Amino acid sequence: MAILVPSLTTPQGDVVTNVYAKVMSSDYSNRGDDDPVLTGTVHFFRNKAASDGGLPPYTGEGFNLSPWAPGAARGTITCVGLASYVDGDSFTLNDGVNPEVEFAFDMADLITETSTLRRIPLPANPSADTNQAAEHIASIIRNTPRDAFFLRVVKVEGAVISLINCYAKAAGNVAQGSGVNTIGFQITAMSGGADLIDIGAEVENHLLTLPMFAGGTRV
Repeated sequence: MAILVPSLTTPQGDVVTNVYAKVMSSDYSNRGDDDPVLTGTVHFFRNKAASDGGLPPYTGEGFNLSPWAPGAARGTITCVGLASYVDGDSFTLNDGVNPEVEFAFDMADLITETSTLRRIPLPANPSADTNQAAEHIASIIRNTPRDAFFLRVVKVEGAVISLINCYAKAAGNVAQGSGVNTIGFQITAMSGGADLIDIGAEVENHLLTLPMFAGGTRV
């Protein structure tokens, strides 16, 4: 399968029209949650027969595919220390496709977890350390069942948790909810998701997308 692209600029800087692009190989350079990146090779061909027959590509070389899921929505959570949360505080995360998931702070161990309700334990003597709180909250998000929750933790830097929506693309550009009134706690809306053309590189049950192929057609 190839993509017929009306016009694009090759990695060598040449502008070409009606070029056929084909994914030749792909793999994860990091299979964990910390900055997962898909690397691979795309070759360009002058015509469909060349792409089907494996003839030498028009450009003579390929290039890496990165970053991972470029059509994905992204957002952040800025945390405060665990000592600032009140038992029963909660916030919700919404991937734009599945039912939103509520994350509730619980000191008394009264919450029964479900696929849409996750417990964030509060210790008896919680710390005011914001970095520690971010790691703690991120661990709960990471352990949320993934079959009906498309948000992933990309990384934790200090008090900030970075999120990515793995599948929803433009549908993932949604606001997030918070019942936490503590000053300093903030969840940004997910943004940057785009419905870009799929190029056939299957990654974690969805298709990789690249902006350079926008306007192309499967052939």
